[in-house]
Amino acid sequence: MDNLRFEYRVFATTLKNEQQRLAALSDHVPAELRRRISHEYYLIPRKENRFNIKIRDSKIDIKYLVQTVDACEQWQPRIKIDFPLDVKNIKKEIFPALHIDPDTENRETFSTRQLIDLITAQPTVRVVKVKKMRRAYTVRHVRCEFASLNLEKIRTTTICAESENLAQLKQVIDEIGIAKYENTNYIKAIKNILHI
Repeated sequence: MDNLRFEYRVFATTLKNEQQRLAALSDHVPAELRRRISHEYYLIPRKENRFNIKIRDSKIDIKYLVQTVDACEQWQPRIKIDFPLDVKNIKKEIFPALHIDPDTENRETFSTRQLIDLITAQPTVRVVKVKKMRRAYTVRHVRCEFASLNLEKIRTTTICAESENLAQLKQVIDEIGIAKYENTNYIKAIKNILHI
């Protein structure tokens, strides 16, 4: 998996000024990354904020919140694997992160739909569908992204900057003007917006 990385993410109804600064500061970004639309599912445990678990592009992606340093969150990627998923991986990585242990009905593998249906049936977990329109940027070797979001028909926007280098990250979040906003990861933001 990828290395540990620091992230700083903000949410607001509009981030137009910050996006304009981000675009003005950005280095060249390959055309295929400039604008992407995705339909994703976030698996939100009601009493847990340390795991970010999402399904996108027929893959499940899990990362773990290690620590917060100078308001920047450090995340450790855990797994990123394709569907169908082996039930052993589900029981080892996904169920513990969600604090659930449902009956897998002797299945050996799960498709995306089968896993979503299984998780949706758990009262302690909320499955949230998110549509994203993402634009990628790079500022001083720091990966950045602006996204327009539709969270179950609620619209908002977000900007994120991430890097393995904390000093570079802090410089960039100051330059693009998002340091004035609270760093809020997807799990906390979805819980706040949807009152989970």
